[in-house]
Amino acid sequence: MQLTQAMPTLLGSRLMAALACLRVCGLRVIVPMCVSSGLAGCGTDARDGAAVGTGPDTFSVELVSTVGKMEGAPEELFGRIVAVAADRDRAVYVADGIGDVVRAYGVAGSYLGTVGSGGDGPGEFRYLRGVGVDGSGALLVRGHFRVSTFEAPAGQEWADSLTGTFSVAGHQAPAGLRGKYRAGRYLAPSHVWRNFRRGLPYYLAFDADGPTGDTVWVPPFPNPQFAGRANYPVDESSGRNVDGINRVPFEPAASWDVAPDGRVVMAEGTAYRIVEVGPLGDTLRAVERAPVPRSVTPEEARDSLRAFRERLDSVPVPLSRVRGMSDAARAVELPDVAPEIIGVSLDRDDNLWVRRWPRTGRSETLYDLYDADRRLIGVVVVPVSFVPDLAPWLSRELMVGVTRDPDTGLDQVTVYRIP
Repeated sequence: MQLTQAMPTLLGSRLMAALACLRVCGLRVIVPMCVSSGLAGCGTDARDGAAVGTGPDTFSVELVSTVGKMEGAPEELFGRIVAVAADRDRAVYVADGIGDVVRAYGVAGSYLGTVGSGGDGPGEFRYLRGVGVDGSGALLVRGHFRVSTFEAPAGQEWADSLTGTFSVAGHQAPAGLRGKYRAGRYLAPSHVWRNFRRGLPYYLAFDADGPTGDTVWVPPFPNPQFAGRANYPVDESSGRNVDGINRVPFEPAASWDVAPDGRVVMAEGTAYRIVEVGPLGDTLRAVERAPVPRSVTPEEARDSLRAFRERLDSVPVPLSRVRGMSDAARAVELPDVAPEIIGVSLDRDDNLWVRRWPRTGRSETLYDLYDADRRLIGVVVVPVSFVPDLAPWLSRELMVGVTRDPDTGLDQVTVYRIP
């Protein structure tokens, strides 16, 4: 049976922050009550004010470990990190696209070993796309052509014993999007792709026998062709991707995530509104809060424009031939305010994480954390900036993300604990 979602609009009227729950035309809209001046939208704004980090419902994380060096043992060197995942306090997994290898580490940073290897045989990978851990602790490794599942042998803390493989050949796997697995069913991220232009994203369901025929669509949003990397043609049948020029700095962008049961959470980024849609296309609820604009400072605009122009100058063809660039990117026009939302994620306990723009002058990662009933728990403050294109692994106890040194380009995996 084909499960094709309806196309619900993301447009809606602003609701006052004092409302706790309201139904408008059948849409259940949940707007959390203000419980502390330390929360975004409650009293002093947490996006740009001193309230973040001081309120009782603000959580400052504690660094547990950092893995990744410029020089050292092979297990401490990363070529190109494509994904990270964790099995709570047991193991952290890092997928390295150079060599198609998955390395396992203890939460404290000790090296445990490798999972599989590059190749085409059982337990081997080609063109790594992602890793994930399901509720039972099983590890999933996504290559371009198939998904392999691993479990931990008795008495071992990390999973390296191959238990299954199923094909996902022929389906695009966008970088930065995490597939979800439960009870032998895997939802693989993909997107419509026509004439070298990206279209609406969706998820295809697979099991051990291959595609199930089920499709979960992400709700529509404006200009999906700007959601990925820009590219330019090399010849009639091929092109080359260009990172970082599809949108101008500070330009809002849509973000989404999928739950293993097929629910999708999605935000356009232009307003603080996250809509949740069921696997059959029914709109379940939305989280909405009053916006408080966070201005782009002259210093931020100057530095961002300089870096953006350098990327444009590196493109070896006229920009008129580049596909997938927004109008603002072609005109090199920066917005005056930062986006309301950078990204949304669901952890494996169905908590909702809403990433917001950092406060002025700070290198940090800010999340509004909602529980499975979409009640606001608080604000989580990470004192480093996670690479936004590499989805971090999140839970209410542990966070695993990738940071990048702006001077050396060194990627490191950092593990934080939420007190």
